[in-house]
Amino acid sequence: MPELDPLTDRLERLRRLMDQAATRATEASRDAPMGARSSADSPANLNIEELVDGETVTVGGSSCFVKRSVLAIGHRHGRFPLGMALSIDAPAIHWLAGASGSSAADLRGAVFLDIETTGLSHGTGTLAFLVGLATFEDNALLVDQYLMRSPQEETALLELVSGAAHGRELVVSFNGKAFDVPILETRFTLSRRRCPLPYDHVDLLMGARRVWRTRLESCRLSELERQVLGVTRLEDVPGWLVPQLYFDYLRTGDARNMVAVLDHNLLDVLSLVTLAGRLGTLYQQPHLALEDDPHDLVALGKAFERWPHSADCEDRRLSSTCYTLALQHGLTETEMWATRLRLACLHKRRREWPEAVAHWQSLAEVPNRPVKLAALVELAKHAEHQTRDYERAYEHTQEALADAAKGSAEQARLEHRLARLRRRMAREEATRRADTAACRP
Repeated sequence: MPELDPLTDRLERLRRLMDQAATRATEASRDAPMGARSSADSPANLNIEELVDGETVTVGGSSCFVKRSVLAIGHRHGRFPLGMALSIDAPAIHWLAGASGSSAADLRGAVFLDIETTGLSHGTGTLAFLVGLATFEDNALLVDQYLMRSPQEETALLELVSGAAHGRELVVSFNGKAFDVPILETRFTLSRRRCPLPYDHVDLLMGARRVWRTRLESCRLSELERQVLGVTRLEDVPGWLVPQLYFDYLRTGDARNMVAVLDHNLLDVLSLVTLAGRLGTLYQQPHLALEDDPHDLVALGKAFERWPHSADCEDRRLSSTCYTLALQHGLTETEMWATRLRLACLHKRRREWPEAVAHWQSLAEVPNRPVKLAALVELAKHAEHQTRDYERAYEHTQEALADAAKGSAEQARLEHRLARLRRRMAREEATRRADTAACRP
């Protein structure tokens, strides 16, 4: 039998999933009393209420279908328990929020958001037909999924989402700043309502890119699930197929496809919770990145180094810790040189000159030209501006010039430095001779 291509394989798995749902519904229909059966209840046209354990909720003259899942905080989604997100403190949340920051003390007051839509545009014709919201209550995670069985049910869906999000301190999403929240804001605006989502927003895509973009081929949620969270999805609906499945549901009234869509959305929400816990834990305990790959430690060090809200240099200290640990665990020789160079620059910023010079002197002997050149330039700067040893600075600059590419901007800068050092040495020599002459009888 020829090997199936990815698309054919996905469609085949989806077909099997729908057949299984139809079989379960048929068996349930056979077990029901004879008078309870009707033509509308046949496997050819199954309602969502028959396939999913949920309820129809009526609000303000409209209604929508709601499914609630309750999971203990000890439930493991992949490698990690859901409750790990509750261990994140305020500084970690602030770091995850990026440049916008956050004032939330923990994630107990957060709402985790993921939506399924009829398209990828932000236009007024795009509907959020399924909204998944997760919140922590006591020792459990509550996941409520609001499904519009027709566009006429949007009023009820928005009302229920507004009630669930009311009073929450923080919204957590994955690419939600660019997609989920703008879509919901548009739908609330068109309904003449105020969007109830809190202003503080942690978009985990940003944090994931800071830590894993250099190691992973992609920072899509599905890739992070496999490579970081250890989540394996079986019989899952591909995200690009979800809009078409919803349109088929509206056209036929057959809800079998929507079972898989609800499961897909539920897994997305659980991955949000677990990913937030993992990222926040790495901020609090960077050494845990060694459980996966030392490259993650280097990426964390860079992220701490670039973090703009460090007033007390705490994040620079964390960067130094990350680089030092990474150097002790499994980096290639080239990666070690680059990491030592970054570590030396951190020592320089903190004016820890002996440590910085020790790294530069070691790196000035490596066969990697860019690293060697950078180290020699730093040694020259230190000799010129810190120790005022112009002759030593001149020697380092000459050695660096020998490694600079001909005609490059770096060569021009080094030649300019050499000229300045010659003038300084000449003035220093002139001063020395003048002082010697003044001392003669």
